[in-house]
Amino acid sequence: MRGVYKSQHPFVWFEESGWWFKVFGECFGPYPELPEARYNLLVIQGLSQQLRQAIAK
Repeated sequence: MRGVYKSQHPFVWFEESGWWFKVFGECFGPYPELPEARYNLLVIQGLSQQLRQAIAK
């Protein structure tokens, strides 16, 4: 049986106002350039990983 798969992986998309990404259930944007959106997504993912590691200690 196939169900509706809700992606848990963040992705970047373009709308009229610029580039956006969604992570942790929140949308971030618009960014004028795709590299800027990707960079900020990586920053948020890195901070999240550091926070998880700090909590685990």
